[in-house]
Amino acid sequence: MTINKSKISYIGANKPMFPQCSPVYTTQLDIINSVSKKVASDAYLVVRRSLGFENGWASSEQVTVKHLKVFTANLTKLVGQLGDDASRLISQGFQALFSDRDYWMKIEKCAETIFPRETSERSKAVSELSEAILYLVKSCKNNADLISPSSIRLPNREKARAYTLAPLYHVSTELVLECQSLLMRYVMASSKPELAIVKARGAVSGLVMAAKDNVIKDGLRKQGLRFIASDADKCLTSLSACATRSDRRALLVLLRECDPTILGPNRKDIPTTVKSIPVEYAGIRRNLKAVHFISPTMAQQAQDYLRSVSEECGKSQVGNSPKEIVSNFPILGRWIYQLQDQLDTGDRQLIYHKGALAFLENKGKLLRWLYEMSQSLKNRNTDMEKKLSIRSTLAGSSLQKSYIALTGVLSFLTGHRIKVERYYPYYLEFPHEGDPHDFRYFSIQYIYENYPALSQDLIKAKKKLLGSMKHDARADVSVYSFFRVLKPIFEFCDEVFTEQERKSLAKEGARALSSNQHRIMKKCLEQIQQRFKSGEIASETAHNYQRTLKEFTAMNGLTWVDSFPIDAGRARLVNKQKNTDDYYTLDEAAQLAYHIEHLLAKENLPRLHQLWLRVARIVLKTNWNLSPVLNLDVDDLFEVEFAGKRTYLVRLFKPRALYATQWNHFDAHVEELLVDDIKVGKEVVAVVRDLQFIMNNLSADIRFSLSDTHPFKKSLMIFNDGLHSNGRAKRLTEGSFKKGINELLSESNCPIVFTPTKIRKGGLNFIYRQVSKELRKYNAVSNHTWEVFKKNYFRYDEKASEEALSYAISIMGDYFHGRPIIDKIKIVTEKDKYWQQVPNGLCASLGNDLHSHAYEKAHHALFKALDIEGSGRCADFNACLWCEHYRGIADAEHAYRVMSYRDFVIADMEASIGESLNTGLQKEYVRLLRQRVDEVLADMEVINPGCCQLAEAFLKEHGIHPDWGLYSTTSVMR
Repeated sequence: MTINKSKISYIGANKPMFPQCSPVYTTQLDIINSVSKKVASDAYLVVRRSLGFENGWASSEQVTVKHLKVFTANLTKLVGQLGDDASRLISQGFQALFSDRDYWMKIEKCAETIFPRETSERSKAVSELSEAILYLVKSCKNNADLISPSSIRLPNREKARAYTLAPLYHVSTELVLECQSLLMRYVMASSKPELAIVKARGAVSGLVMAAKDNVIKDGLRKQGLRFIASDADKCLTSLSACATRSDRRALLVLLRECDPTILGPNRKDIPTTVKSIPVEYAGIRRNLKAVHFISPTMAQQAQDYLRSVSEECGKSQVGNSPKEIVSNFPILGRWIYQLQDQLDTGDRQLIYHKGALAFLENKGKLLRWLYEMSQSLKNRNTDMEKKLSIRSTLAGSSLQKSYIALTGVLSFLTGHRIKVERYYPYYLEFPHEGDPHDFRYFSIQYIYENYPALSQDLIKAKKKLLGSMKHDARADVSVYSFFRVLKPIFEFCDEVFTEQERKSLAKEGARALSSNQHRIMKKCLEQIQQRFKSGEIASETAHNYQRTLKEFTAMNGLTWVDSFPIDAGRARLVNKQKNTDDYYTLDEAAQLAYHIEHLLAKENLPRLHQLWLRVARIVLKTNWNLSPVLNLDVDDLFEVEFAGKRTYLVRLFKPRALYATQWNHFDAHVEELLVDDIKVGKEVVAVVRDLQFIMNNLSADIRFSLSDTHPFKKSLMIFNDGLHSNGRAKRLTEGSFKKGINELLSESNCPIVFTPTKIRKGGLNFIYRQVSKELRKYNAVSNHTWEVFKKNYFRYDEKASEEALSYAISIMGDYFHGRPIIDKIKIVTEKDKYWQQVPNGLCASLGNDLHSHAYEKAHHALFKALDIEGSGRCADFNACLWCEHYRGIADAEHAYRVMSYRDFVIADMEASIGESLNTGLQKEYVRLLRQRVDEVLADMEVINPGCCQLAEAFLKEHGIHPDWGLYSTTSVMR
């Protein structure tokens, strides 16, 4: 707004307008009057009070002159800067500022903008023009305690100092208001507010320095202080820009107050007047006063929990350890008090009235909030704290522990295990195989957020698999694995979907797989094939992906497209064959056995540790599948009388829902018995003591204490001690077992990780037996390290194994007199054209060699009697597995041939051996032949996993292979 001075009229020019004023005042007032008579009148009142001619507050004449000069010199600029908004100032004078805070802030912002700050003293936090305006308004309204709208000070304090935030006007008025609110919230929550409010000056100074970065400044204008406070990198940049350490600390307080997720919350002390509520459990003493301050109801709930577990002798059916509750729950009150500003009034009232149960209201809104806060604080950038020498307030881990304690109390109050995953819509819930009170959760968040309809189809599929009779042959743990396989398919295929295909999946869900001639389904299958061809996934994984996707489509009533197959032949070419590195060496196996025995020899070993170690010993000795071992029931271990002797049997089968073999039925089908993996003989003898010890010593009393309807009433692998068991019966799971046994081995300085898949087929009982033998022989060995034990006591090594093999070769060399015998046969996947088919496999001999000569020499008399000429070929098929020309093919067909030889031909040989003392080495020959067959089959299985299983099934169905039919006297062809 431009002032037209020519139109300004001076009434009574000969009469002084401002009597009793010195020329200095008169000059300034005349200039003001030329702009606004009302403002000049207000200023004249200030002058008169300064001179003592008028009652009211004013400072000295010198101070008044100083401020009046500054105001007069910049009034025209101020009016011009205000534009149309200047009319209120001109017409109402200082009353316009006094009565309207927002209008005063607008004038103050203009004052900060137009005043030449380079002329200001560096120590001043506000421009001299803003100071002049404040002084004139205070004196005019006779209010010495009046502060500017950009300032803060302690309420209800006489002569309290004010701290201005006016420099932040250079960013935005909104930032001034936001910082005022945050700083006052911090000050009022402090136990020493007079010290806390001093942080305002440093916080403003630090923020002004940070805003010199244009990116920071622009972000503050658009998003406010959260632009910095919610981003670790921006926090680091802003705090690093502070000129002094005190400014950095002050800005840190402001950022924490805005958003504590990055830098943690500011410390706020509970008032000292809060009622003290001491609690004690098992010698641990704490105080619930902070919890009581937040919610008396919550404090009472915690006391009820502790009273309940005390009456039950420390046993808690659900929830966490009482020691954890009494240790960590009291801290929850402090945390909620620290973070209460993150909650709205309604949530705070809900906590106050309902206590812990408030966290489950509104679909677990508060529980999710507390969990997310605990995760963000636990994972916050601690490196930044070290770099900037920032002292953290409360450790994020303590909030995590407090959150866990809260879930324990909630579990007690509700009667079932509380986990935050239940309250997120994108978690699938599954029964926990190790704890009937617990659940397992699997996140489909990516699918839920990107393909809503598809996520709903996944939820429906889960319900169908867990509850449908059609699918009840699948165990809960297998259903869980089904979704672990299915979810990644849509995630890694996402990049090849078009935008239209993504929209189709998001809107139509599973039905989109068959749309547009199964385009999406084909893309998924193609991606699986490509990942397999590139070597990114194994053939077994690729087949599993395709089987799972096929089952999912069938569940949704969709047709399947057999395209982009996984070529097993290519798998053998692309994937590297397994070698000895995939299995434990003898030294590694012996070292594992040593550490297991060393740990078991310790006194007062916890029950859970004994269980881990004995299960490890069973698996190491036998290489039984871990899953059925952990699911053994007392009914799965029994003894029968066979041929006048008592024999132990163990029934292993993978868990299937609602499945149980009816052993007491005479009409039980053979198929039912074949499904069960019945173990008998030496492998059972090797571990039967461990199984009986677990059944009778480790779990018998637990089973006895359980009700008849408890799901673990007959389980072997159960425990009720250890972390989070709290006296509850739990069953060992694969995950908890592997974690537990490896922690024990690590504490025992064992460098070998216990991995069941690295145990050779048939187990390592032979090496375990030797280790335990030496351990029993030397009582003092428990004081030695593995290195000392191996050097001075352990006598079984690879050389001994080689000597045993040499013995076998020597014996069989006598048996197959006159022909070369080798120690290692060759197993291959492809054959040459010139190889000859023999009953056990293929022969690479070209004829007329030492083997054919030895054969003709051995049968010379027979050939002469029958007038047969030699063919130059060997036909002694018993010798094939010891011959250098033998080639075993790693497929089901040739495994079937070798099994037929073992189960029929060698069986005939065993049956023909008499019981007299003159049988010589016949039994040893047959034993070594059978051992050789088992080695060949094991090598085939290593190269082509699954081939022996297929061969065994075919053998059971069809009997002996036709090529061996003429050689067996007892076989029956089907």
